[in-house]
Amino acid sequence: MKAKVGGIEVETVVGDITKLSVEAIANSASYDLRMESGVAGAIKHTGGEEIEREAIAQGSLEAGEAVITSGGKLGARYVIHCASRPPGSTATYSKVRASVLSGLRLASSKSIRSVAFPAIGTENGGMSSEESANAIIAAIREHSRHPGSVQRIVLVASDTSMAQNFEDVLKKLERWTA
Repeated sequence: MKAKVGGIEVETVVGDITKLSVEAIANSASYDLRMESGVAGAIKHTGGEEIEREAIAQGSLEAGEAVITSGGKLGARYVIHCASRPPGSTATYSKVRASVLSGLRLASSKSIRSVAFPAIGTENGGMSSEESANAIIAAIREHSRHPGSVQRIVLVASDTSMAQNFEDVLKKLERWTA
């Protein structure tokens, strides 16, 4: 599915975020920026350990913050690391929204035009996929008011159920803004 959020084209896909043709991919980062499992682990496996080393060198993150590193051996030039939960806790709507918004601002600061986001805050973060979709798309909507360089966002789902959550939220947003 493709939709417009402000001037930003938003697309949903089911697939492997490390294989997409975008300038930057995001991951749901831990506060210490270690890339051990889930999407972060897949990014490290495909893109190389230098991505994790670059991230860790920037220091730990507060929930709601993001940092950017090179993409290592990935096709994407950059990786945006979005911290959605404090240590030992679960992700929240407000922290996911804030970390995605922070990531989008970082993308604009690097003149990045296309970014892919997975379901930030799910899996180890403990958030429902519906709540994650709502938080991510709320951040996109807020960023679309001053999008900078970002023109295209791909929401990457690991399965059709998550893709449907993204699509449902986008459809509601289209009805609300029409």
